[in-house]
Amino acid sequence: MVARDAAGNQSVRTAPLALTVMNGPDVVAPNAAKGLAVTNGAPGEVLLSWTAATDNIGVTSYAVLRNGVELTSVPGTTASITNMAPGTWWFQVVARDAAGNTSVRTAPVQVVVTDRTLPTTPTAPVVTADTIGNTVVSWTASTDDVGVVAYVVTVDGVEVQRLPLVSYTSLVTGSHLVEIRAVDAAGNVSAPLQVQLP
Repeated sequence: MVARDAAGNQSVRTAPLALTVMNGPDVVAPNAAKGLAVTNGAPGEVLLSWTAATDNIGVTSYAVLRNGVELTSVPGTTASITNMAPGTWWFQVVARDAAGNTSVRTAPVQVVVTDRTLPTTPTAPVVTADTIGNTVVSWTASTDDVGVVAYVVTVDGVEVQRLPLVSYTSLVTGSHLVEIRAVDAAGNVSAPLQVQLP
């Protein structure tokens, strides 16, 4: 800006000012993220990574969708989803900018989550005799993130019972090593509970 007086004298110019002209609100959606990769991490965990999306102003977050439902929003290009139940799942990612514009979804990527958690070891063995003198071994049930389906009983290394029972009746006499292991639906086997029969 320049000032002038009545005689036509003019001042020095003021310092220039920057001016940004906005043509209305931001309505441009980000481009879709690319290269979505989904892998299994720790038991019950799924790891996701992708290539950053682009936007005319800037991407601010990414929504992570599982089977079409948004689970979480992250600022970067990786995500960890925990407490996943066993099964087949589909993941997608959607980019968002500061104005709330969203990209199209990435192509869905499938991941199969398997149950890799071992049941706990059976505990608290009790050895008793039934009414006809057979030796009965009982124990406290194991726990599992999905569920115990059976207990495998071996006597001196030979399997003799595989049932959803918390007891075993021995039909042999003498000194024997009994081992009890819990098994879940995925076939995971616990560490053995060892019981030495006299």
